[in-house]
Amino acid sequence: MALLNSLRALRSKPVEATRQLLVFPLRQERFALPLAIVHRVIEIDRLYAQQDGTETAIALAHNENIPVLNIQQRIFVNAQTPAKRIESDTQIDTQHVGSQDAANQQSSTFATPQYLILVYNLQGDITGLLIDGPPTLQRFAESAFQPLSGLYQQEGGIRCVSGLVLPRADCAPIFLLNLAQVMQSQTALSGSM
Repeated sequence: MALLNSLRALRSKPVEATRQLLVFPLRQERFALPLAIVHRVIEIDRLYAQQDGTETAIALAHNENIPVLNIQQRIFVNAQTPAKRIESDTQIDTQHVGSQDAANQQSSTFATPQYLILVYNLQGDITGLLIDGPPTLQRFAESAFQPLSGLYQQEGGIRCVSGLVLPRADCAPIFLLNLAQVMQSQTALSGSM
């Protein structure tokens, strides 16, 4: 009889819809993309053809050359380019690099592996989004999703965000990225501010 009552209690509780997100760190914040738009995640140890002042590079993985976007420069209004890394994994100030080190500026080797989220761009090609650490797959109830205020979307320090995920009242928010905005050119993003 107790089992029958337990089954009735389970059936009577409404089940809230959930969404799966790929959650990842950028700077000190957490961001997310819907799992449905993620092709896959790969680990890389090097980027090629990275130039000062640009937000793109190339990663070689699985017999593919993958264009990589530094999404920090697209998302954060005051994005600063991190110091480049060379073979010895020593940070160097790119303003003081001599011409003899020009070859070292063409590729960056990381002390720890970096991760790329592979997504399809607007033309249907694979593009890598460089993130700061390993992503996690998480499921959130629909009630955890909140809109981002219009004022923050216009004036805030983070762009390309369509909403917030608030897992619990005592947790920091997770910013839900708008992939279409992330894929826009830097000049289009600057014009929309």
